[in-house]
Amino acid sequence: MADRGTHGRPRQRLPWRGLFVLGIGIVLAVLAMTESDAQEPEPVHVLTIDGDIDRSQGPYVQRGVRDAEDADAAALIVVLDTAGGRLDAALRMHDALLDASVPTIALIDRSALGSGALVAVASETIVFGAEARLGAADPGRPSSGGAQTDHDKVVDAVRTTITDTADARGREPTVAAAMVDPSVAVDGVVDPTELLTLDADTAESVGYLDGRADGLDDALEEIGLADTRAIERDRQLGERAVRWLTNPLIAAALLTAGILLLIGEIFLGAFGVVSVAGVAALGAFFYGHALAGMAGWEDVTLMLIGFGLIALEIFVVPGFGIPGVLGMAGVLGGAWSTMVGPDLDMVTTGAMVSTAATIVIAFVAITVGIIALLALGSRKRKEDRDRAQARGEGAPGEPDHEPAGWLKWFGDGDRLAHDDPPNTPGGGNADPSEDAPLSAAAAAASRQGAVGVAASDLRPAGIAEFDGFRVDVVTLGDYLEKGEAVEVVRAERYRRVVRRARSSSTPADADEPGRSDG
Repeated sequence: MADRGTHGRPRQRLPWRGLFVLGIGIVLAVLAMTESDAQEPEPVHVLTIDGDIDRSQGPYVQRGVRDAEDADAAALIVVLDTAGGRLDAALRMHDALLDASVPTIALIDRSALGSGALVAVASETIVFGAEARLGAADPGRPSSGGAQTDHDKVVDAVRTTITDTADARGREPTVAAAMVDPSVAVDGVVDPTELLTLDADTAESVGYLDGRADGLDDALEEIGLADTRAIERDRQLGERAVRWLTNPLIAAALLTAGILLLIGEIFLGAFGVVSVAGVAALGAFFYGHALAGMAGWEDVTLMLIGFGLIALEIFVVPGFGIPGVLGMAGVLGGAWSTMVGPDLDMVTTGAMVSTAATIVIAFVAITVGIIALLALGSRKRKEDRDRAQARGEGAPGEPDHEPAGWLKWFGDGDRLAHDDPPNTPGGGNADPSEDAPLSAAAAAASRQGAVGVAASDLRPAGIAEFDGFRVDVVTLGDYLEKGEAVEVVRAERYRRVVRRARSSSTPADADEPGRSDG
């Protein structure tokens, strides 16, 4: 009789047997997969360094080492075919290989010369190709006798690095020193005054060869990994971009564009697309140098302080321009530090001077750009005022703001502030703002031919005083000092055109017939 529940329906039996069989199948499948994975050896990661060593290859090797460690790779092979290049990039590769937790093999396809020798010596195993050469790691001869001391300093630093590395890898340090310093001799191998360059046979005799191979497959067989899968690692887009972003000319262009766009946006009084473009240009500048290991937070902080001082000069404390000058020095100093990099011991004085020259070029371009921005801004403001007055609009009595003192050096005379005018005879205040026409009394006092006194330096625009009335004036192009006598040669609606007063002058001397406002 079927087993029934409390409501009289037959109870459903659980398929225990089916579940048991399914569980056994899953366990067996997992064990089979685990056994298969255990039987397959870990792959070998392969990096390729060819051509000149540039800044993009430092982060490439650092990432390659991290990827190999994360994947627990059987080994990391660096295929070398280079005559050298940037010392700072080679040092980054050297440090990454020296600290790697996976076995590292340098396969010298054709050459590992110059700074490339640092990369080869940092590897645990060195395999030579049939025509391979290793050595000649002199950082470079000075271009003049005056740079000899600087050259010797760099040679000493590189020699110390490569000899310590050779000793750590169990190789003869003197041989490594002879690759860098021509004054070091190795008996039976190289005489003094010559840099050491090893071929396969010589390298084997001095303990710098661990195998011979004709290509990657032979190298894998030579080190006992013939059945291991090799995974070649290419450079990523960001690592390729480092080569371009750290190029001195491109870096200077990004720096100049970023600063000008931000300053231009400040002049506009808003923060929109222009400021975003400026931040993007400076971001690209720092991204490339940071990825290359050259930029640090201290460089970014110095530039941010510089921008802060510039903003302080423009908005808060206009005057003699000290905050602005210090701000520009901070921005350019941070840029110089970024482009030189942190390893100053490995940077020659020539490289520092070359970077400083690039910064000077950027400063000149920024200065020219600021002058152009001020000129365009002044013209635009004048056109806007003229259009507003033609429509009968405008805001009388609303003066332009005082520009930063350092901006006055670039001749932005149209933006000079106006002092409060004296009381008019009628008891009101005559406003000499450029946006407002002159009062009848001020116009009469400063009519054509009237003589007054410059109340400010006229460069060429400024303020002059006529019978107690302060009036906006502009010279015919001369720069006049405060206190000089001036004569009106042309009367305009809201200002007067003046020249240095002459002892005998008549209205006939004026350039144009005068007009009397009011």
